[in-house]
Amino acid sequence: MISDTGILIDGISLSYNGRSVLNNICMEFEKGRVITLLGPNGCGKTTLLKIINGLLPPTSGRVYVDCRDTRSMGPREIAKLMGHVPQAQRSTFPFTVLDVVLTGRFSYISPLSKPGKRDLEKAYRALEMVGALHIADRPYNQVSGGERQLAMIARALAQEPSFLLLDEPTSYLDFRNQIRILKTVRRFAESGLMTVVMSLHDPNHALMFSDKIVLMRKIGDGLSEMKNIIAMGAPEDVMTSENIRAAYGIDVEMLEVKGRRLLLPK
Repeated sequence: MISDTGILIDGISLSYNGRSVLNNICMEFEKGRVITLLGPNGCGKTTLLKIINGLLPPTSGRVYVDCRDTRSMGPREIAKLMGHVPQAQRSTFPFTVLDVVLTGRFSYISPLSKPGKRDLEKAYRALEMVGALHIADRPYNQVSGGERQLAMIARALAQEPSFLLLDEPTSYLDFRNQIRILKTVRRFAESGLMTVVMSLHDPNHALMFSDKIVLMRKIGDGLSEMKNIIAMGAPEDVMTSENIRAAYGIDVEMLEVKGRRLLLPK
């Protein structure tokens, strides 16, 4: 059954050259939540985000967003509904950071028009939300990797999406900005502004900032019948020593500090 709101992933599989990357993924993401995809490199987190956003066609299966099959939606329509921030961004052209953020408004601007006052306001507001307003006029290719990451998150926010898809949003960020961004996206979800689906590397960040965790493992040659998903649900239910061992192949111990659970490798 397809719910009226949220994201439904129905039997998504994908193979490259006969190698299975995703195997019959089925899950539902409720609206107004922070959902984290967690797992080792190569487990399919980035691939799944691209499929949800319509950037990569699956071998089989469908994705429904707000009860609509994404295959029936055009790029501009998807851009208004879902903001996507990939892992790495490069630019050899000296666009300003503001110019880059303004590209997030293209789905609202006709092909023969320029960004208007409202578009500029939305771009500046997005930069302010991620703490990057001070770099608005700097060339994008001359700011740090962390600042480029903040600019790309601002670009996605300028789209005014209902769903925000973040692929390793804390990459290249220092510790302060990692926490700032994760608190910001958490606040978006809590306020009902949007649903956040993000991939993370740090299990402790997933524990701290997620409503729901999807713990994944890598599958491949000789493992075609294995499922990607080890566990899915509330962080305290998913993040067990047994599940972490199944995903990463390492032993951890669980600690509780001031009511918060933390994972430490043994």
